[in-house]
Amino acid sequence: MQFFHVNKSRFFEKIPCSCFFCYEGGKYHSSFQSYPLYWGTMDQQEIGEALRQVEEDNRENSKDEWEVLKEIAQKFPDLGNGNMILLDENYVPFGKKNYMDSNYQALNQQGEPF
Repeated sequence: MQFFHVNKSRFFEKIPCSCFFCYEGGKYHSSFQSYPLYWGTMDQQEIGEALRQVEEDNRENSKDEWEVLKEIAQKFPDLGNGNMILLDENYVPFGKKNYMDSNYQALNQQGEPF
């Protein structure tokens, strides 16, 4: 096994990741795990190509997903490691959960738990 030295990332830095999902049925994927590409390669050209592809795919969305991530980070500053906010198709937060849990806690319109 080879370990790579990783520079400390900055808030809102764009880091392309590979994501893995677990699906146990129902409407949503129950488990989400993202792994930065730099964990698997030190080839800056590959990482750059992946980031360009993410940017190209992002243009098809109704809202810039990097900006959505920034908004969520600012709205939920105490989210904590391993926790995530679920968004509907209009990028409105509706749930909060740990990435390993199957169930989520519903949020009200202000983004607070019911």
